Amino acid sequence: MKNIQTQPDLQPGGKTRALAVTIPGITRQKVEVIPPGFFKGMQLMVDGRHAPPGARRGEYLLQKDDGQTVRVRFRSQAFGLDFPQLMVEKQFINIVPPLKWTWWAWGILPLLLVTFGGALGGLIGLIAVWINMRLLRQPWHWLARLGATLGITLLSLAIWFLLVLALTGGLAFDSGSLITLSFHRSGAA
Repeated sequence: MKNIQTQPDLQPGGKTRALAVTIPGITRQKVEVIPPGFFKGMQLMVDGRHAPPGARRGEYLLQKDDGQTVRVRFRSQAFGLDFPQLMVEKQFINIVPPLKWTWWAWGILPLLLVTFGGALGGLIGLIAVWINMRLLRQPWHWLARLGATLGITLLSLAIWFLLVLALTGGLAFDSGSLITLSFHRSGAA
C-alpha cells in the first residue's frame, strides 16, 4: 500500500476552499476535496460537481483516462478527528499532511478533564477535542490557531466547573437573579 501526498489549493486571502487531489490515472478531470465544516462532512468533487456515488455508503465512482471505473472512499484517521485519507484501489492518498505530534498534544489537552472530571468531564473534553482538531486545520496563522484552541480548552474547563457547581447545589439562583456560590463543609464542627 502506497501513500501519496497532495498539497492544498489555496485561494486568494489564504482561505482553503477546495483541496486538489492527484489520483494516478486521472489527469483530464480536476478532482478536489472540500474540507468538512462544523456541520458538514467531506465532499469529493470532479470538475466542480459532486462525484457520482458508488454502490456502498461513502463510496464514489471515478472514471480514469483509459475509461476504467475506480472506487474511491474516504478512510478516517485518528478516530475521525483528523482529515481522512482517500483510498483509491489499494493506495492511500493523504489529502493534507498529518498534524505534527505537538499540535496533537495541544489539541487533546481538554481530555485531561477526564482525570478529575469523571464522565461529565470526559464528555465535555471529547467535544472540546473535536472542536480543537477542526480549529487546528483552519488556514489561519499558527498563533491564531493556538489562541482559538486555548480558548476552547479554557471554555470547556469553565463549562465543566459551572455544571458541577449547578449539579451539586453549589450554584444557586436567588430571587434577584444573581448567582451565588455556596460551599458546604462536610463533617462536624
